[in-house]
Amino acid sequence: MKIYTCPKTTCSEKIPRDYFKGGELVYIPNGKYTQKRYDLETAQGLIKTQLSKIRKIWKFEPRIVDLSEYIGKKEELFKQLENVTTVFLEGGNTYEIARLKKASGFSDWLNTQKNNPEMVYIGYSGSVVSLTKDLYGIDNYDDPKADTFGIGTEDMEGLGLIGETMLLQHKNCQKLEEEIGKTKGELVEETIRLREFRGMATIAVPDSVMLEWDLMTDKKKIIKYNQTPDGRRELAFDML
Repeated sequence: MKIYTCPKTTCSEKIPRDYFKGGELVYIPNGKYTQKRYDLETAQGLIKTQLSKIRKIWKFEPRIVDLSEYIGKKEELFKQLENVTTVFLEGGNTYEIARLKKASGFSDWLNTQKNNPEMVYIGYSGSVVSLTKDLYGIDNYDDPKADTFGIGTEDMEGLGLIGETMLLQHKNCQKLEEEIGKTKGELVEETIRLREFRGMATIAVPDSVMLEWDLMTDKKKIIKYNQTPDGRRELAFDML
């Protein structure tokens, strides 16, 4: 499995279409509903926009899978994910996304795909951070007591699919609350400093680039576009 972190701009404009092996793409929108700055109508509109971009740029016809419909129905979810080679998850509250993945059986399905060289996992913010086990400090900007899907709030750990904790620095996010007066990116940076003070390892990914993490080889590389002298964008890689 290869994991791709989405930058602040849309993933579909950053990941080349030939990175995919074919098969079916499943779009999982649930994270969008945990973002409290959006009401239901706005969230649904943003989801429709994302689907349009996937169709236009990647030439995929995505199938929506709502994980909240499979809480306690792992076998049914496994059937829905047969023949899937790409999953694209919206971001949101890291704790809620992690709990939903576990409650629906999606975390178990991911573990069956970890050594599948054709599987591609694409995610924004919390949908990637939730893949790690150690979520210490994430409550600096995600509410661990939020419970959009009625699962409960006791579980405070991520999935543990990847060993190192990863934080995506979205420096350009709008202010979370006026009384806080800080962007999410600033809060993420505070979390990184807090973790470093305690000797806890963190991979911080700037919002201007994309990280590719191959779980089979544990190799990581930064994907970015460089501007050529004639004005073209050229794909570039930096190994980590």
